[in-house]
Amino acid sequence: MALLPCPECGRSISDQAAWCVHCGYPLTRSGPGDHYDLILEDAGEDLELTAQCLARKLTLSLPQARELLFATPCVPAQGLSWQEAWELQNELKPLCACKVVRGRALWTEETALAAEPVPLDWEPRRTNAQDKPLSFGRTVGAILAALAIWNLVWAVLSSL
Repeated sequence: MALLPCPECGRSISDQAAWCVHCGYPLTRSGPGDHYDLILEDAGEDLELTAQCLARKLTLSLPQARELLFATPCVPAQGLSWQEAWELQNELKPLCACKVVRGRALWTEETALAAEPVPLDWEPRRTNAQDKPLSFGRTVGAILAALAIWNLVWAVLSSL
């Protein structure tokens, strides 16, 4: 067993740990950006409307949603996909202060407030490039372009 620094807090942790015992940062994910959490920073002015939206979107009872509003900052939703997290944030943004952050196993009030939101313009490009396969037409076009380049290179090399 070796001790490594946690990528989140920098403290020493076991290389076999599933998450950091100090800050809760998950260490055994299949890749960066696998899941996201929504942090509710402030309940907003219309508590009842915010509670109704939370109850509807997170399938909570209205009393449970109201309880969350009085516990801000809190993490009402964890383990969301990129799309789910941004859709939920867009629903709640007009009603209260919230942010989408990279997922982690354990949240405290301090870590929730200090967490940096994931930039809106960065993540979709990265995930779309990895998750979206080429269409049939684009695949055929890529193969034909590669063959054309190969023929051009072959013609230049054979003329030397």
